[in-house]
Amino acid sequence: MNNLHIGLISDIHANLHAFRAVLAHARQHNVSQFWNCGDSVGYGAYPNEVLNLVKSEDFVNIRGNYDTKVLKVPKKKSNWKNSKSPVKWFAINWAYENLSEENRIFLAQLPEEVKLEIFNRKVLIQHGSPASNEEPLQPSTSHQRFEFLAAMVNDDIIICGHSHQVFKKIIGDKIYLNPGSVGRQDDGDPRASYAILTFLGNSINFVPYRIPYDYLEAAGSIRRYNLPEQFAEIIMTGEGFREL
Repeated sequence: MNNLHIGLISDIHANLHAFRAVLAHARQHNVSQFWNCGDSVGYGAYPNEVLNLVKSEDFVNIRGNYDTKVLKVPKKKSNWKNSKSPVKWFAINWAYENLSEENRIFLAQLPEEVKLEIFNRKVLIQHGSPASNEEPLQPSTSHQRFEFLAAMVNDDIIICGHSHQVFKKIIGDKIYLNPGSVGRQDDGDPRASYAILTFLGNSINFVPYRIPYDYLEAAGSIRRYNLPEQFAEIIMTGEGFREL
């Protein structure tokens, strides 16, 4: 049986520079398919270019919670302009206004989860948790919470994103995997994060990577498009802007 190498990615957040670096690294490591856990847009300067890449045939894509928020801008505009902070509102509105109609339709048609069967293993690809696509599962999430969520599904491998934190958790006979964020780091390391999941017959191997890329140029693109300076700082420092 041949080994199958899957690139696990999440939370690209329109950071084209980081995304291209991850794709180049993955191709050098025999990755044949990518599973994208969502939040492909928001914060970065290149929402259309990122979505054009993830529309290729070797991607399995889902829609993250931020992707969904962006699509809600037309209906929520009057409320969000008053209820959200100016920077938070700007981020959501800019992402919507700078998406092509074709890519808005593409994003809207994506499912919030995908189930696959690989070598007799049931795989669930989602953004947050089995309970909510807005629940950030983290290494610090309690064992009891992971057990509760595991009981909600009958899948063997649960792939998630959203928290921007890499982890592997084995809960009974279930495995949780999070590849971290491609395009918006929160841990003080500006390098892009993703992982390669290899199916080796009856076993699997999960290897996370941190990939250097030209984050100064990525920050420069944010400034050229007159996006908030906080977004450029996030890219350069790898420290999340907590208000967002």
